[in-house]
Amino acid sequence: MSVSSYSGFIAVVLLAVVLVVGSFVVPILVAGFASSRVITKTRYWLTFTWWPWVIVGGAIFTAVMWSLAARDVAPLLGAGQPDEGPAQMAQILGGHAMIAGGLGLLAGAGLGPLVFAARRRRVALRTLERRLPDVKMQEDVEKARKRAADWSAAGQLRLQMDPRNGKIVGTKQIGRAARWVLGLPVSQRVASSRPGRAWAELRRPIRAPYGRNGEWVFGLVQRPTVRTWRERLADKAEVRDWTAKGGRFLKWPEDSSAWRVLLLGEAGAGKTVLLWVWVLCAVMMKAPVVLIDGKGIHADAERLAGMLRRMGRTVQIGGRWNLFTGSAAQITEKIMRIVGESAGEGQFYSDEARDLLDLLQVKAPLSSMQDLETRLIELPRWLSSQMLADFGAPIDKSGTTKAMRAAAKIRGRMRNLAPFLGEDGWTFDDLGADVRLVPIRPSLAAERILGDVMLADLRQWLGALTEPRRMLCVVDEFPQLVSTTTDPGDLAASLAETGRSQGVGLVLAAQSLPGISGDLTFRDRLSSSGIAVVIGRSKSPEAAVSLAGTVKRMEASGDASEGAELNTGRAQDTYAIAPQDVRETWDGAFYLIQGGRHTPFRAIPPEVLTSRPDVYVPAVDVDEDPDEGEQPAAAAADAWIGLEVQLQEQGEGRWTATAWPSTAEFIADDEVDPARVAFTTTATAPAVPVGEWWSSWRPEQETQWGAARHSLPSEWIAACERVVGQARQRYDL
Repeated sequence: MSVSSYSGFIAVVLLAVVLVVGSFVVPILVAGFASSRVITKTRYWLTFTWWPWVIVGGAIFTAVMWSLAARDVAPLLGAGQPDEGPAQMAQILGGHAMIAGGLGLLAGAGLGPLVFAARRRRVALRTLERRLPDVKMQEDVEKARKRAADWSAAGQLRLQMDPRNGKIVGTKQIGRAARWVLGLPVSQRVASSRPGRAWAELRRPIRAPYGRNGEWVFGLVQRPTVRTWRERLADKAEVRDWTAKGGRFLKWPEDSSAWRVLLLGEAGAGKTVLLWVWVLCAVMMKAPVVLIDGKGIHADAERLAGMLRRMGRTVQIGGRWNLFTGSAAQITEKIMRIVGESAGEGQFYSDEARDLLDLLQVKAPLSSMQDLETRLIELPRWLSSQMLADFGAPIDKSGTTKAMRAAAKIRGRMRNLAPFLGEDGWTFDDLGADVRLVPIRPSLAAERILGDVMLADLRQWLGALTEPRRMLCVVDEFPQLVSTTTDPGDLAASLAETGRSQGVGLVLAAQSLPGISGDLTFRDRLSSSGIAVVIGRSKSPEAAVSLAGTVKRMEASGDASEGAELNTGRAQDTYAIAPQDVRETWDGAFYLIQGGRHTPFRAIPPEVLTSRPDVYVPAVDVDEDPDEGEQPAAAAADAWIGLEVQLQEQGEGRWTATAWPSTAEFIADDEVDPARVAFTTTATAPAVPVGEWWSSWRPEQETQWGAARHSLPSEWIAACERVVGQARQRYDL
């Protein structure tokens, strides 16, 4: 049956209208989906690297549907019999209209991703211009975009976040092919002496220290997930010395004089992990490192030492420290920090002890505790006759002399530190290993005084250097180690100023900027020393975020009748980093401020490297024949040195524990028949990791199953112990 040419043209037009209307049904629904409720959700702003391919595929699908519709209606243009009536035309159009409408709906579905992306980009532009009609909506959308940027960065690092509270609940390993399909970064290939081993390492997520383009990176820069053209075309501002090539990562600077950081954040924000990452980066750059940990947690020191040892570095935890270094005046100053400087009436006795120490070192500086005790006993040998007459004259009826009173004061205070001091102990000039970890518990008075004297010695040592020294000094919980008679801000500023001129890196960690010093002068002096500032989550961040400066921002004025609707506004200076954003920062996320720039980033968590450098030069000289108690020799490249235990979910409540043997260069996770144990568990996330979990076992180390954020259930620990027992027998460990 056919129609006339005129009737055919009318029919085609009507079918085209049906096709177009059908094509816009789904896009209109998608556009309406972006309501005020939806655009304030974090998930709305999440993007994936494969999303552009979905848009292109949808556009191609739409074109195919339209072409099929054109093929269906094209015969109607053939014209034919002019005597066809309206009833016959309606009968003809009915079947074609159903086809055109169906193809139109399918074509609209193909346009859905494109419309969704365009609508979301339009909302992003209005948010950037602060032109959303609702003031509260404006703030909620900005927060959602920032959270989405952090969530996206965490996803690229294979970290699973709980969006309700910002906690890291686990990690998940996926295959190399899946990483490529999802567009996620693939970790570096590890050089291996055995063919095929390196490809197994590609299944690992990015973990610090991560080598990229000849740089060691420690953080992934957070970028808006949905960027407008205005944001894309704007001049790129990078943080000098810290931004890696390409601008996607933050690197550990090549110049050691730039290793000066003030790390601020409350407990639980991830400061310790970030400090570990910086230590690993410095070690990879062949720099000796000393870490003075003011939290005093030996378990943390053991974990970090385990990572460093498996990288082939030598590590010492604690150990005796040699206080008697430097000039006589410097030794006197350090001892007096132990004895204590008194004010008022007590100052007379402090001055008396100081005078005695100065007189005892006229001929030669003190060299040890024993030397100090000997000189206090043999005063005639070290004091002139005039001074001996002064200090040896009785001052009361019992025959007590000034020397006896001052010596008793010195002995009493020095006795408490005797267990920590040694003539052959380590110094800042000779750490005795590549890395020296010094846990100090401020709750114990003796250790707190020890930490204070160490910092004073560090300041003296920096000032006495005659040439630049490539080295990193890290002090965690810095304010807790400084004596109450010294302002931590003064000491921090002096260390930062002196360290830069000597090329020595310095990292000071504290919980807040006012916690370092309540004196604004000292705080300004510290911030003006050129030190970089890294801020984590904090409840009182105003003082810290003020270092990032201000920006011009419109302050909205609400309509009197509606209350929240935007009416008028004015521009004013506000914080470049909003204090509330810092308060709500997720675990492991930080802000870097340096050189007038700032950038948010997510710290790359550390993981044991599965390879060692081909040629390793110790950062400091160590004995070739280690004495008892020193580091064991590194294992041969092809010798099994331990196990990597993997727990993997097979189904609901069903898990398997697998032990892969590891050498100094690789993990043999392609073994055909590894040691494996199946077990069941009733525990669920977030109490335990999700999907997959890894841990390391070494014969010479005490294994603590679980990590800082996981406390493994008993059935998990039992499975780990069983599979390790089987693997130890198989690989003779």
